[in-house]
Amino acid sequence: MGSANNPQYICSGTLQNVPLDELNPSGLSPEDHAEYRGLVLSLFVLVFGFLVLKKVLMLR
Repeated sequence: MGSANNPQYICSGTLQNVPLDELNPSGLSPEDHAEYRGLVLSLFVLVFGFLVLKKVLMLR
């Protein structure tokens, strides 16, 4: 690894502030995130309900 005496590891840039909204790794706004979470939950409920119904009907 490098050491403090090795010039190739010295940062010569300047520190800059980055707004919090630019740090969002998914690229989704909070509104989009809430909407997608609701849609995924609805899809999960539908699939789970279908599987339960299928299981109940096969037992008869």
